[in-house]
Amino acid sequence: MHLPLITKLIGFHSGVAAADLYPLYKMPASHILEVEGMPLHYRVTGEGPPLLLVHGVLSSVHTWSGWHDYLSNTFQVVSFDVPSFGLTGPHPKGDYSMDMYMRVVDALLDHLGIDGCYMAGNSFGGFITWHYALYRPKRLYKIILLDAAGISSDK
Repeated sequence: MHLPLITKLIGFHSGVAAADLYPLYKMPASHILEVEGMPLHYRVTGEGPPLLLVHGVLSSVHTWSGWHDYLSNTFQVVSFDVPSFGLTGPHPKGDYSMDMYMRVVDALLDHLGIDGCYMAGNSFGGFITWHYALYRPKRLYKIILLDAAGISSDK
């Protein structure tokens, strides 16, 4: 079970709009892209082959700050706040299907003019990365899975 479903079940609502938090938590190279009625918060640093980073549950683009700092010398590093986390906020129609996540990744890569990239995901972000590799295999060079949810390393 992932966080959007849990928060829906218990009726949690922070009462603070993502737009009100943007001035407090934006980062250097932060941008907003309207996707499916959501303000998708993303960050782009560096130049070179594109590397898309997808965070896990209870996380945000801030998770990848060190990766941005270290890898921006070699890669164009892109990270985004997965819908319902960070400054992206909730999906306006409550759609947390894997299809929605695939459309969001497509929209971000299309907006940035990225036809192919490396993609790394942690936890739930690894689950999204795995599914995106199945959904758009020709768009990815390689994937990196970091403690990916739903994928067992047991033999």
